Amino acid sequence: MQACLCMSVRRFSSSARQTAKSMTQQGWLTSDDIRYRNGLLKTLPRQNRLQLLKKYPHGDPNVQARQLVERQDAAVVEARLAALQARLEAEKSKGRASPYAVPQVGPSGNLPVYGDSKNGARMTVIRKIEGDLTALQLDLVNHFAQEDIKFESRVVQHFSRIEIKSPLPLTAHVKAFLASKRAIL
Repeated sequence: MQACLCMSVRRFSSSARQTAKSMTQQGWLTSDDIRYRNGLLKTLPRQNRLQLLKKYPHGDPNVQARQLVERQDAAVVEARLAALQARLEAEKSKGRASPYAVPQVGPSGNLPVYGDSKNGARMTVIRKIEGDLTALQLDLVNHFAQEDIKFESRVVQHFSRIEIKSPLPLTAHVKAFLASKRAIL
């Protein structure tokens, strides 16, 4: 019984493939008949395709609407961009203390400064930095150079964080530095 069932499934799948192949060779199915809508691959019968062509002789109405929306969106985007630039200039004129900021996280208002050990070295990671990361890195270099603390740092732009590698844990020093610079949001 199982062998018979397997034979019928194989016969069905191969016959369906042959039918689709013969339909494309005979011209019953073309690339225009196959459309991708809402994530589903659908085939349209030839009659429906002719009805659609009669109904919309200049093409797909969705494409025309999409082009119109793209044109409108460009004007809207330019207006929003101008408003955003004006707001940024107003914030700069208010004179924030530094070009970067580190927001407090959680209900307790802690800073996102974490300590970690990696390959025998102490790592201090400052996360969720808003603004200019390289300016914060340069300020940290200048601050720790005055205190004679040696460390290596790197900026990870993609995750907006700075990783500091040193033989000493610097988590408390970095938190105090950010508090003194008033770079906390």
